[in-house]
Amino acid sequence: MGQIRARAIQQNPRAKFLGIIDPLTSSLQLKDVINDCSGVWISTPTPVHKANIDAVLQYGKHIAIEKPVAGNVSDIKYCFEQAAQKGAHLFCSFQRRFDKSYQKLKERIDNGEIGTLRSSHIVFRDHPVPKIEFLLTGGDIFHDLLIHDGDYIMSIANERPSRVYAIGTSFNQRLKEGGIIEEAHCILEFPSGFITSIELNRHSAYGYDQRVEVHGSDGVVNLDNVKRDEVRVMTKTSGYSESLPVYSFPERFGEAFESEVDYFIDIIMGNKKPVVSSEDCVNATAVAEACRVSFLSGKSVMVDDVL
Repeated sequence: MGQIRARAIQQNPRAKFLGIIDPLTSSLQLKDVINDCSGVWISTPTPVHKANIDAVLQYGKHIAIEKPVAGNVSDIKYCFEQAAQKGAHLFCSFQRRFDKSYQKLKERIDNGEIGTLRSSHIVFRDHPVPKIEFLLTGGDIFHDLLIHDGDYIMSIANERPSRVYAIGTSFNQRLKEGGIIEEAHCILEFPSGFITSIELNRHSAYGYDQRVEVHGSDGVVNLDNVKRDEVRVMTKTSGYSESLPVYSFPERFGEAFESEVDYFIDIIMGNKKPVVSSEDCVNATAVAEACRVSFLSGKSVMVDDVL
């Protein structure tokens, strides 16, 4: 993600890229560039987000950060409170909020085209499989994957789930021993009666599979995969064929990542405010944590119980 953000900043004509602060690849320190910058984009592992946010806020600079803002609800609230005290904006990246197709689907629903929301099904099958070292240290499927679609479906429903239920499994012995699961199915029950099922999988052999279907009282709306190309072939001997989904998330959400960087520049310039609020970030993490607790306990969990 650091490489993706750095490239997007460098290519944006409204931005001046000052450098990358990475103890593994650079001797550059925050203090070396902080006086010349207006904003900092943090693309580090989640366990050090809070410390990095604190470091940048000492200088009162605006911050953009990869999801989640922090690893738990209390730390997320703390980070937003500190930013507010320093007069700085904290902009959390949930790229579905900036993807044209995801937002078009939301727009059709907001326009009332499918009536009252009844149910939805979301598929998140990852590709390629992340390194096992990442999965063992930062690859919790709920906080790493579910959190994206959890935030997105809440932005559509305009409410937080009241109850969740999650099951999961792992096919790798090292992951089993580490308590990390590779596949999960989650049910989110909303106060309005709207029900969402989310399928999460770390291994999709055929490409990056991201799909959404939302059903309402007057119809249904679907979002399909972005393909590697748009060629479709039909013959009397071989039947119907089309291209596979794109390889991975940089290809699928590349334009959205660039749009987020551009939006962050608007925040820095005072033209816009973060589209994702403190409450949004807290809710997304609370739902992810409730699903994790449900998986561990084998019982449904009330989301309020983890807040």
